[in-house]
Amino acid sequence: MEPLIIKKYSNRRLYHTKEKKYITLDQLAELIREGHQVEIIDNQTKKNITQETLLQIILNDDKKNPSLFTPSLLHQLIRLREEHFHEFFRFYLGSSLEYFSKFKENMNQQWSSWGQFLNPALPFLQGSSPLEVPHTNPNDLMEEMKKRMGEYEKKIKDLESKLKN
Repeated sequence: MEPLIIKKYSNRRLYHTKEKKYITLDQLAELIREGHQVEIIDNQTKKNITQETLLQIILNDDKKNPSLFTPSLLHQLIRLREEHFHEFFRFYLGSSLEYFSKFKENMNQQWSSWGQFLNPALPFLQGSSPLEVPHTNPNDLMEEMKKRMGEYEKKIKDLESKLKN
């Protein structure tokens, strides 16, 4: 898949060349979350600034939810840059993220198949995944299960009476 070309102008605006419109950094992050590969080019110098821009997205996201880059981790990253371990760290981090991505995909597929099996009894599972647990009140869940069980008991009784006739 060809990467989407995004031009960055001197006024710091990002231009989506395929859609022919300006986008925000948040919109760029959303494109990446949707699975698109992007290449960001500085319009003035024609230099590829993808890495710097993606780091900016990560840092902006971390400002909103500061948990990924703790001061301790950042200190360690800086120290690793001075040693020969940074190649190992780059490989390890890349492999770990790839493994996590495959694990998440497999779990979502498994959850989806379970959801299809449980769907008649638990309709709120549709479209959810183990990493996106639906926020359901336990009392509502119990009431829904009781209601469904009652429906199934009635269907079973109806079938039993038809078999007797």
